[in-house]
Amino acid sequence: MRTRQPKRASRSQKGWHLPLVGCLVVSWVGPTPAQTQETIASDRPGIGSGSFVLNPGTVQLESGMELSRSGDADLYSLGQLLFRIGALAGLEVQAQLNSFVVDRQGGVQEEGLQDMGVGAKVQMISDGPGGMRLSFLPTLSLPTGAESFSAEETVATISLLADVPLTSNLGLSANLGVGGLLADVEDEVRLILTPALALPTSENIGIFAGYAGFYSDGGSRHFLEAGATWIPGPDLQLDLNGGVDPESGDAFFGLGLATRWSF
Repeated sequence: MRTRQPKRASRSQKGWHLPLVGCLVVSWVGPTPAQTQETIASDRPGIGSGSFVLNPGTVQLESGMELSRSGDADLYSLGQLLFRIGALAGLEVQAQLNSFVVDRQGGVQEEGLQDMGVGAKVQMISDGPGGMRLSFLPTLSLPTGAESFSAEETVATISLLADVPLTSNLGLSANLGVGGLLADVEDEVRLILTPALALPTSENIGIFAGYAGFYSDGGSRHFLEAGATWIPGPDLQLDLNGGVDPESGDAFFGLGLATRWSF
């Protein structure tokens, strides 16, 4: 799941100040980690969040870096930090520490931290490993960042997260939510659909490709995205992804990791 860049997002693929109405991602993966507790289940590197809720006593850190290009502006994002803690059975708390950002355009450079946030992922339905899951994720983005990269007010988002197995090798993930609550900004409607196909010949490598659409009264943006994940061990995931807006030519490339500890 990517972090917000409320003001400078128009120069990057994130476009977080624009309502996100649709995103379709088609994936070819090994046995999906989100369907089992034996391997790490990360919310990286896609736009959406998985429905998997960490077990009590599990701590997980997800991080990454990204370079995006929009017109003559380069945006460097380092961190993308998401700290997840399994607090109780069916309850996970999150600290969205986000990134340090450098924005270079026309010989002018601005840099600073993004807004931080907090969230809680609550399990609503779970049919066990490989079964249907439904979770609820409310988050609050707090105005803690530098002026150029902050919403300058508290912004709430509420999402429903679902994973539904269709066959033994095919599953569907979906996010449906609304953002912009509690703030003087445009409401944001978010829908993400992620069909995932498991390849029995690849146990720890996954690849995905998809589409993301950002829509608002001020205009819309569209991105084609692809990436890969590698799970070299049960508690570590490495990933990379990239994408392009075919209309404007804006592009991005990122990489990251997720790791977990259990107590």
